[in-house]
Amino acid sequence: CGIQCSSGACYHISSVLRRLFTQRCRNLSDGVLTFESPHGAILIGDNNQGKTSVLESMYYLANFKSFLRKTTRKTVIRYNVDSAVIGGEFKHYDTVYQRYVKLEFNQQWVFQNQELLKNHTVAHTQLGADYISADTIRLFYDSPAFRRHQLDVCVQKKKPTMRTIYRQYDRVIQQKIESVKYGREWPAVYHERWQTLGTRIVEERHTMLNTLNQHVQPLIHQFSQLEHTATQVRYIPVVSDLYSQPSTPELYRVGPHVDDWGIYINDQLVSQYYSRGINRILALIIVSLQIQLTQPPGQTHQLLLDDPFIELDAGNKASIMQYLWNQFYCIYATTSASDHPSTLPHFDQFYIKNGCIHPHT
Repeated sequence: CGIQCSSGACYHISSVLRRLFTQRCRNLSDGVLTFESPHGAILIGDNNQGKTSVLESMYYLANFKSFLRKTTRKTVIRYNVDSAVIGGEFKHYDTVYQRYVKLEFNQQWVFQNQELLKNHTVAHTQLGADYISADTIRLFYDSPAFRRHQLDVCVQKKKPTMRTIYRQYDRVIQQKIESVKYGREWPAVYHERWQTLGTRIVEERHTMLNTLNQHVQPLIHQFSQLEHTATQVRYIPVVSDLYSQPSTPELYRVGPHVDDWGIYINDQLVSQYYSRGINRILALIIVSLQIQLTQPPGQTHQLLLDDPFIELDAGNKASIMQYLWNQFYCIYATTSASDHPSTLPHFDQFYIKNGCIHPHT
């Protein structure tokens, strides 16, 4: 069976993605999925039926890569075939675009309006998609290295010129590590370079966290358990001032590459003193704010939600879903057919079983 749904095109609706086409992708049946609601869609199905594969296809169409770790083109292509195609139709401002990505084991091609795209820079600004799964809570429970990476990605999206600064800083740190390894003296010019680049990175991280702080406090008042609390995102440096550090052999152990950050409620670190439900709410808020703050101007963003609301009671789930649906065009994959608060707007509803999608049970 193929993907079956309404065949009527709703060109008066400026939804993010109007159609999704898949051919020989993972366990999905070949076909076209049409979206009609301007608010998004809910995809319902049991475990291992293909919900994440649908979300992955949407993400791949926008970003030309998968959101799954250790995924290669070969694993996206259906087993025992040598190529796959992911295509779609979307509207950006007043222009309708047709895009498809052809994948083979060792390469892939992106076509848009029947032309081969050799540069994907503009294409990335036309169709946006981000993925949020149940693992989002890792933001608070994982290592400082994970949190640094998430923050640095956000900084570089917001200010692309920082990508060069990060690369230069990484080279300086690598030089320092090699100097310690081989017992070489650390030249003063390299130490000054470390201080200059490191200070710039710390400043930009502070700027991003301060911006998040401005948005977080008003949002948490939507949740009864957090209504009268003081919430703050804080940077946690190993040293307070990089310029006060002498050029010692062990200097590479301090600096932006080992710093951390976290979110506090009433001066208590949430990952240590609050429930997983509260941590999940705050993680969803922080991640969604990072997406909003870094998406290109004028771009309506697809938010692909892979059952991220576990551990939340009905009231908190309804509140966070209402917030997300107000900010994004959401595609929500879940195992529960009743997981649709009455306060949410109407959106497309699909059911998936064995890789086949239908607009009915």
